[in-house]
Amino acid sequence: MGQGASAAVDSRRIVLDELEAGAFPAVQPDEPFRVIIDAAVHDAILKHAAETTRVEVGGVLAGRPRRDARGAFLEVKGAIRAEKARNEGAQITFTHESWAHIQDVMDRERPGERIVGWYHTHPSFGIFLSDMDKFIHESFFQAPWQVALVVDPVAKIEGLFTWREGKAMPLARYWVGGEERWSAGTAGALGGPGTAGSRGTVNLNDVRGGRGGGGGGGGGGGGAVDEDRGSLIGPILKGLVFATGLLVLVLFWVELAWTRRVAEATLRELLDLKKQVQVAPAPAPAPAPAPSPGGAQGTKGAAPAAGGFWDAVPKEGGEGAEGARKP
Repeated sequence: MGQGASAAVDSRRIVLDELEAGAFPAVQPDEPFRVIIDAAVHDAILKHAAETTRVEVGGVLAGRPRRDARGAFLEVKGAIRAEKARNEGAQITFTHESWAHIQDVMDRERPGERIVGWYHTHPSFGIFLSDMDKFIHESFFQAPWQVALVVDPVAKIEGLFTWREGKAMPLARYWVGGEERWSAGTAGALGGPGTAGSRGTVNLNDVRGGRGGGGGGGGGGGGAVDEDRGSLIGPILKGLVFATGLLVLVLFWVELAWTRRVAEATLRELLDLKKQVQVAPAPAPAPAPAPSPGGAQGTKGAAPAAGGFWDAVPKEGGEGAEGARKP
């Protein structure tokens, strides 16, 4: 959508003659543009939103823009899931297959109705339109009566957006069945009460329990607390993830430094031990014994010692060895 064209889009300047006449099925408010969502359709959207909080899910809203004596209003009579949409964490993209499925359902099940807006979830992100959300709204939902519904299934809050001066702006209140609802974070927003003390918040726990969102007076204070709590969940979760990652990184570096110090100390001990250990010199060989005087020859020719062989020869007649040899 071009800048000039978008500047003209405003739900307060809808050409009433182009709309079918009807009766607004709720207490008549003094609003330039009113939105009422069928209660069963709203329940179906909440059920879809609660199926997963890992990624965004969404779909389109079907119904009719109509008029009465007070001006234009929008009836949301159906919701069609965006099957085969591309869900990437904090982003949803309607693919060609998604639009083909939506158009097929519109032709078969909702003849005479129109696509009057879209819905998607912000699990723990709060109620707002991101840059991608704005691109989708400006590209595919350009009619002044087309709206965007955002649901946070974690914080249990939701909000509705409508066209104002070429921009998608939060609509302070809308109706589900015959009950009034207040968009989250709409103090001073379009048609809103303008003060935090009197604003209300759509709390999905209350919606499921059949109790409406907080209105004025004392009930608005509790709604404001729920809204503030829900708006803080996203930043708190992101902070916890960041802190956990930082802690893991610090522990890794501490362990790495400790391991390095241990390795260096071990290496120093090994080097010191190597210096201290001395290899002992091999012992010198023992000297050979000195030879006896006369050598082996002299030993052999030596006379036998006393009491040797000759003493053992018997003597005859009491004579010595020499007499024994006589004939």
